[in-house]
Amino acid sequence: AGGDGTVRVVCSELVGSNIPVALIPAGTGNLLARNLGVPLDEQQAFDVAFEGKPSPIDAVKFTIGNQTEHFVLMSGMGGDAQVMANTNTDLKKVVGSAAYFLAAAQSVGTAPYHLTITLDDAEPIKRSAVLALVGNVGTLQAGIRIFPEASPTDGMLDVLIGNPTTVSDWAKVATGLLGGADVEPLEYAQ
Repeated sequence: AGGDGTVRVVCSELVGSNIPVALIPAGTGNLLARNLGVPLDEQQAFDVAFEGKPSPIDAVKFTIGNQTEHFVLMSGMGGDAQVMANTNTDLKKVVGSAAYFLAAAQSVGTAPYHLTITLDDAEPIKRSAVLALVGNVGTLQAGIRIFPEASPTDGMLDVLIGNPTTVSDWAKVATGLLGGADVEPLEYAQ
C-alpha cells in the first residue's frame, strides 16, 4: 500500500524472487496500478489482491557507477529528473498530481545536455536533449500516453528523447502528449 516510490522499492527488492505483489494504490500518481488496470479504489484493489490472478511484469535493471537499481515504471534524465526532484512532497498531499505539473512548469528552460544512446546492436546515436525517458509502461496521470506502444509484459523498453527549447516547442510537446500525436521535438524508439 503506497505510491509509486513504495512500488519501486518493493518491486526492486523482490526482483527474481517469484513472490507476488499486490498493489493497493495509496499514493499520488499510482502509475503502476493505472497501467495494470488495478482499481484506484482501495477496497476494490484489495478485492483484486485477494481474488486476482498473479501475472509477471518486466523489471528494468540499471547501473550507475557501482550502484544497481531496478524499476518497473519509468526512469528519466534531464528535465524529467528535475521535475521529480522539484516536486514538493507537502504540496502533493494538498493538490495531488497538480504538484507534478507545477514542478514541470518550473523546469521549462532546462539546459540541454549531450547523450549517446545505443539501441540493441545498432550504431550509437548522439543527441542534444532536454529530457530522456526509458519506460516500461506508457500512461501517466490524466491518461497522458507518453509511450503509446509500451507494455509492462513485452520484454521491451520504450525510449523518448526530447529537445523542446522554445515555448512553442513545449506547447507542441504538451499538445502531442495529450493528443497522442508524434511531435517534432520528440523522438521515440523501442
